[in-house]
Amino acid sequence: MGDELHHKPGEEFEYSNMNYDLLGLIIQNVTKQSYTKYITNSWLKPLHMTHTSFKQNNNKSKHDAIGYELQGSTPVVSKPEFNLWDTPSAYMMTSTEDLEHWIKFQLNPPDKYKSLVQQSHKNLSSTIGEPNANAYASGWFTNNDEHLVFHSGTLDNFSSFILLNPKQNYGIVVLANLNSEYVPKLVEHLNTQIVNHKRYSTVASMLNQYKDQFNIVTVLMTTLILLAFIFSAYRAWQMRHGKIILRKSKLTTFLSWLTLCLCIAIALILYALPYLILGSNNWSFVLTWLPIEIKLTLTTAFIALFSMLITLLLILHTTTIKKP
Repeated sequence: MGDELHHKPGEEFEYSNMNYDLLGLIIQNVTKQSYTKYITNSWLKPLHMTHTSFKQNNNKSKHDAIGYELQGSTPVVSKPEFNLWDTPSAYMMTSTEDLEHWIKFQLNPPDKYKSLVQQSHKNLSSTIGEPNANAYASGWFTNNDEHLVFHSGTLDNFSSFILLNPKQNYGIVVLANLNSEYVPKLVEHLNTQIVNHKRYSTVASMLNQYKDQFNIVTVLMTTLILLAFIFSAYRAWQMRHGKIILRKSKLTTFLSWLTLCLCIAIALILYALPYLILGSNNWSFVLTWLPIEIKLTLTTAFIALFSMLITLLLILHTTTIKKP
């Protein structure tokens, strides 16, 4: 190839497709048949993966998905360069139905293949000194802390992600005809829902019982926001007409810094709330399953809280001009 390795062998992990291309070449030399023929006869047919094949050229049949690339925000049909020798690492065409057979095989292999499959899920390299870090096995990334086995697949115009949880005996697969960062995020969110299903159900059920109370809180928070806005506007009008001035003192400076620290602390607590209550999550995911009433309550409460803090700062830093 003419390129030097970035690191000495065994020194540092770096992902590359080349090892799979070399493995495909080894398979051809050992079996005396093409890589695609060997995989089809030895694996795809026995697993009844009848809708799985290998790309041979850039021509599309009527059953093939069309890949897209984004140009700005517009998806455009794309046919990137295709190299036949890259087939072992990138160009298998399949369906979610066929991958269901593959996932079942990985989770519950026949006795004949059990040790082989289990061995393929064991780490070959791992990250030292990092908690909950991913490692690499035989063709799979692994996370032993969460008992996950997974791998992504990306081309310029397609992306995919397979995740297995052998301990809980389920798998997730997402395929997209666009190279999208949302594919692994979707898999992560689906996995979190499965792992925390009981917790979500309990929390959602509990919240739904208090919809009326949440609506009342929303009205109260909206009232506070309006009052804070009216007060701030009135204070600004007073300052513009010389009725109040800014007040500077050590006490107001201290109280201002205290208020600022309080704002930061509240923001951090709010940011961490999904992690503390529901596990590994973020607000964008939580907001997808919360009832609309609770979304409104959370939004108005957040705005009201910071409106009141701003109002407090205005009170601390302004004083009425006394007439002589």
